[in-house]
Amino acid sequence: HTAHGCRHPTRPCWPMLAATLGRCGQARAVELGDQGAGSPTALPWVPIFALLTVTMSEGIIACSLFPFLPFMVEDFGLRLSDVGFFAGLLGSAYNFSQFLSGVHWGRLSDVWGRRPVLIIGVSTQAAAMVLFGLSSSLRQALLWRFLGGLLNGNTGVGRAVMRDLTDESNRTRGFALLGTAYGMGFVLGPALGGMLARPAEAFPELFGGTLLETYPY
Repeated sequence: HTAHGCRHPTRPCWPMLAATLGRCGQARAVELGDQGAGSPTALPWVPIFALLTVTMSEGIIACSLFPFLPFMVEDFGLRLSDVGFFAGLLGSAYNFSQFLSGVHWGRLSDVWGRRPVLIIGVSTQAAAMVLFGLSSSLRQALLWRFLGGLLNGNTGVGRAVMRDLTDESNRTRGFALLGTAYGMGFVLGPALGGMLARPAEAFPELFGGTLLETYPY
């Protein structure tokens, strides 16, 4: 018992144990300090900016129709008592179809690459939004809104791109920017949708008698 430095064979060597643990704790603290001393890697701002633009457009597209949606459904000739139900159905079609196709677009981005999938999503969404605005019936509007979400997997693929562009030192910042961009889209979307709806009524001298009077949304 006394070979290890204990003077009292029946008493635990608490002072020596405490000193040993203290030295280990100090060494571990120095090690962690050395690991955290390096500055985070700089973000590649050119592709990051392009990705944030795509992400913000996703937020705009998702909610830009909310201010005028009840009026659009009413203009399709539905009864007033049915407007609420079909406006909700039309508003949820985009997100529901994205829910159905999101996993598949993620897999395709692993095979084809991120950029082609992002380009497909942006292109099909732009076409679907134009055709949605040209819809003359509820069925047409539902079809284009559903297809717009089904053929666009950029919400999920954008997160994968952000992971590819960052490392452990700057990933948190990158994903924070991604969330901020999507939130900005949710702010701008309803504002733009409300301001641009029925332009012939708001500015008859500019848009009266044009295509925008026939298709006001």
